[in-house]
Amino acid sequence: MCVAFWYHGYGTNLGRLALYAEQNGRQQIWSSDNRPSLNAWQLSMVTIDARITATKFQLTFEGKVGNGDLGNYAIDDVALRPGPCAKTYVNLPHSCSFDADLCDFVQASDDTFDWTRRRGATPSSSTGPDQDHTSGSGYYMYTEASSPQKPGYFAKLLSPSLAFSHSHGCVSFWYHAHGQHLGSLSLVLEEFAKPDKTLWSIKGATGLDWINVKQDFKAASPFNVVFSSVIGASYQGDYAVDDVSIEPGLCSVQRNNQLAPQINLEYAEEE
Repeated sequence: MCVAFWYHGYGTNLGRLALYAEQNGRQQIWSSDNRPSLNAWQLSMVTIDARITATKFQLTFEGKVGNGDLGNYAIDDVALRPGPCAKTYVNLPHSCSFDADLCDFVQASDDTFDWTRRRGATPSSSTGPDQDHTSGSGYYMYTEASSPQKPGYFAKLLSPSLAFSHSHGCVSFWYHAHGQHLGSLSLVLEEFAKPDKTLWSIKGATGLDWINVKQDFKAASPFNVVFSSVIGASYQGDYAVDDVSIEPGLCSVQRNNQLAPQINLEYAEEE
């Protein structure tokens, strides 16, 4: 099991914050020891040992005061979900043109087929783009509607796990929807330990051009952005996406609407 929470510790007289698993005794599973004192919210994710979660247990946060009155700890947005914690990028933009690789985007394991990374036109006639959006000579991601796919089959492409301390974020991407029998394309927010939320969706075709979408969202917990494509009535139903950017802050206040350069992202490892 994974527990995720945001904590804030600041002051010259900070004491100590710790998280315990209580079950026929008390076991410390996290503490603020050797962690920086920043005047900012910080994310921590802790994988709880399976021997603890196998039976009933309780989690307890314990704060101890320091040697003065200038030292406060706070916690917020505590969430638990099954399975180990995942590597999570914190307060950093994540952008991908798909020209070099998938940039830590991954194929889902609970769908019926996969997205395909491609350069140039799709194999089927009268559907899909002829080239990528970025340069006309690079790569993009698309869903192939031809056999062995069948109507109703769906494919999901997941971003890496992300977390923004100010909770608001912006997804910008370009999509292509050309074909006589397109199904649907959706942008879904999968938030840690919460129900999935559809942020944007389209059914059918929109023409031969790449079209830009900028979508605001709010997520207090670690999250994934998911592109979900459903196959329509025939092979002429290829959806494509390119130049995806996920950034902190509202879309209306982004200073640069162009695709951000690829960077080496730091991340918060689980305990």
